[in-house]
Amino acid sequence: MPQEYYDKRKLAKPAAGRVGVWGMLMCMALSGSFYGPHPGLNEGFGNFILAFIVVTTLMLILVLSMAELTASLPFSGGPAVFAHAAFDGSYIARCVIGYSYIASYILGSATAAVDFGTSLTIIFGTPVQVEPVWWLVVFAGCIALCNAPPHRMFWGTFFVAVAVMGTILILPPINAAAKYEWGLVVGEDSGTTLFNDNVAGFFRAAMYCTWFYLGVEIFAVMGEELQDPREDVAPAAQWSFYTFVVTAMYMIVVGYASIPIADFSAQDYPLVYVAHQLYDPDGTATWMDPVLYALAVLPNAVSFQIGMIAYSRHIYTLSRAGYLPQSLSITVTPFTSYPTPLYSMVAGSVVAYIVGIAYWYLDSKIAFVGNIVTGVSVMFNLVAYSIDMFAFVQIRRLIPTLPRPFVSPLGVPGAIVGMIGFIILFIGGVILMQEFRAGLVVLGVVLVIGAPYYWFVVLPRVSGRAIEKPFLQAHLKFLIMDASHKSARSTVGQASHHVSSKPGIDEPANPGIARSATVGRMIGNTGKTMQPEAGVAQAASLAQAQTTSHSRRTSLQTEAPPSQMEGAGASPGQFAPPTKKGEALRWAQDVAKDALGLL
Repeated sequence: MPQEYYDKRKLAKPAAGRVGVWGMLMCMALSGSFYGPHPGLNEGFGNFILAFIVVTTLMLILVLSMAELTASLPFSGGPAVFAHAAFDGSYIARCVIGYSYIASYILGSATAAVDFGTSLTIIFGTPVQVEPVWWLVVFAGCIALCNAPPHRMFWGTFFVAVAVMGTILILPPINAAAKYEWGLVVGEDSGTTLFNDNVAGFFRAAMYCTWFYLGVEIFAVMGEELQDPREDVAPAAQWSFYTFVVTAMYMIVVGYASIPIADFSAQDYPLVYVAHQLYDPDGTATWMDPVLYALAVLPNAVSFQIGMIAYSRHIYTLSRAGYLPQSLSITVTPFTSYPTPLYSMVAGSVVAYIVGIAYWYLDSKIAFVGNIVTGVSVMFNLVAYSIDMFAFVQIRRLIPTLPRPFVSPLGVPGAIVGMIGFIILFIGGVILMQEFRAGLVVLGVVLVIGAPYYWFVVLPRVSGRAIEKPFLQAHLKFLIMDASHKSARSTVGQASHHVSSKPGIDEPANPGIARSATVGRMIGNTGKTMQPEAGVAQAASLAQAQTTSHSRRTSLQTEAPPSQMEGAGASPGQFAPPTKKGEALRWAQDVAKDALGLL
C-alpha cells in the first residue's frame, strides 16, 4: 500500500488515561441498570438471582482475560486482532468476531435511539410520528461530540458517568420511600413463582442479566488511544466491572421491591412507571413525566454515544485491514478537526437508524419485538465472548514469552470455564428461547449476504497481504519511543533531584523529546522503505541507544550520593535506570519482538 493510504487512516495521539477509560465503560454499561434486564424478573426472582450470579462470574472472567490481552497487545479492534493471532492468521475468525461485535453494538444503539426518541417525545410533547426526527438529532449530536478533542471527550465521559451514577442513586430510593415490600418480589403478591419454568426460565433470565454488562469489554478496542496501556487497562477495567456489580446489586435490592415484579418486568421504563404508580396513580401531575423522563434519558444518551464509539472503532479497524470497504477507515477528512473515524461512525449510524425504523414500526405490530432485539444483540455478544476466551487460551500457548504487564489471576482454567459457560448460554438460548431463534434467522440473513462478499471481495483483497501490519508497527514504534522518552526524563529528574549541574554545562531539560524529531527521521516512513519487523526493531534499537547515551552523559556530569550506591549495584558516578520506566521500554520492545509476527 502507498504511504498515503496509512497517512489518511491515522488516529489522534493517545489521550485516554485510566479515569477516562473508566468513564467510557461506565457510560456504556450503566444504562443496563435502567433498561434491558428487568424482563428477566418475569422468570421468577430465584431464576433471576441465580442467572445474575452465573453471568457476573462469566463476565468477571471475560474482563480479566481481556485486560491481560489488551495490556499485552494494545491495538485498536483488539478482539479481532486477538482472534487473528489465535487462529493462526485466520481471516474468517477475524471477520466473525469483528462482525459480531459490530452487530451487537449497532442493535444496542438502535434500541437506545428508539428509547431516546420516546423520552424526548414525552419531555417536549411532540407527536409520536416525529420520533424518527429526534433520532436524527441524536445521531448528529453524538457524531459531533465524538469529533471533540480526544482528551476533552475522555474527561467529559468521566463527569457524565458520575452524573449517570447519581441518577441511579436517586430514583430507586425515591420509589422505595413510598413503598418497599419484599413480598412483592418473592411472595405470593409478586405475580410469579420463585423459579418460573425451571431451566428455560433460568436461560431467559440469563439473557436479560447479560444486558447488565453489555459493553464492559469495549476497552479492548481502544488500545491505540490509551496513553499508557501497560499501566491503565487493568485498573480501569476492574474498577468499571466492580462498579457495575455494585450498581446492579443496588438496583436489585432497592429498585425492585415497590410493585409486583411481574408488573415491573412488563414495563419499558420500569423506574418511571413505578414512580407514577406510587406518587401519581391518577396521572394528574402533568409536571412529573418531563422530570422523570429527563432523569431516565441521561443513561440512555451516554450509552448511545459510547456505543457509537465502540462500533465505529470496530468498523474502522476491519476497514483499514481490508475486511470492510476501505474508505470507511479514513480518519483525516475535511469535516474533522482531529483524526477521527468519522466515516465509520456515519456508516454504523445509518445502519442503526434503519434498524431503529424497523424496530419502531414493528413494535406496535409484533409482540415482544423489543425482547427479540435484545436477544439477538446478546446472542452476537455470546458468540464473540466465546471466541475471546478461546483466543486468550491460544495466545497463552502460542506466545508464552509475551510480556504481560497484567496477568489474569484466573488464567487459562478460568478462560476455559468462561468459554464453556458462554457456549452453554448460547446453545441453551437457541433451544429454549424464541428470541434466540429469531437471532438465528438474522444470522442466516447476514451469512447469505456476507458470504459472497467475503469470498469474492474480502479474501482476494487480504490474502497474502499484511495490510494492517504497518499500523501495528507504527503504534509499537510510538510505544517504544514514548517509553524511551519517559526513561530519559526520569533519569534527568532523578539526577537533578540530588545533584546540581556543573557550571558551564548546559543539558536540555528534556533530551528525549528534544531528539524525537531526529529519531523519527532515522526510523523512516511506515510501510514505505522497511518491513514492519525491521522498522520496529530499528526503533527499539535507536530508543535504547538514545536512553543509554543520555544516561551515560548524565553520569559524567553527576555523582550519586553514597547512600544510593551502597547495596544498589551501582558503580560510582552512575545511576541505575528507573525500574518502572525501564520496564516500560523493555515491555514495548519485547511485544514488538514476540507478537508482531503473529499479528
